[in-house]
Amino acid sequence: NSDSDYDLSAASESDFYYSDIFVGNIYIKNDTADLSVNWEWVPILHFSKELSNAYVQLSGTKWSVIEFTENVDQILLKREGRNISIKSSYSSDELIVDYFDFGSAVVKFAENALKELRKNHPKAKRNITIKGYEDDLKRLKKFYKSNIKSSELVQ
Repeated sequence: NSDSDYDLSAASESDFYYSDIFVGNIYIKNDTADLSVNWEWVPILHFSKELSNAYVQLSGTKWSVIEFTENVDQILLKREGRNISIKSSYSSDELIVDYFDFGSAVVKFAENALKELRKNHPKAKRNITIKGYEDDLKRLKKFYKSNIKSSELVQ
């Protein structure tokens, strides 16, 4: 079955986490480091949710870990002031990014993931899990905007 053959209207959250529906590669890189995940089977919505949770968590803590459902690899995020250090268990590279740039990238990734899913699976819009992801995206955008406003007040 190709990815587009699935009727996702009744897929469960577990289906999105542990099956081969809506999977792909994740690109995490800049000019100096590359932590991309070119395994071709990373569950995109699960990664998006983990990434969003890490961003929100880093607003109040110094560490966050993204774990993959498919193996034991991890992405480790450490906040130091306005910067986030991103390392992984599968690469020796380290990315340093601005917290607010990271937030912008997280929102864009989540938006693009849902857009791609809707494009390839029109019936998915009826899925309760997808509706939950859409609600999560709305909360993520609101959190990002309030975070930006708070930082502007401090500057």
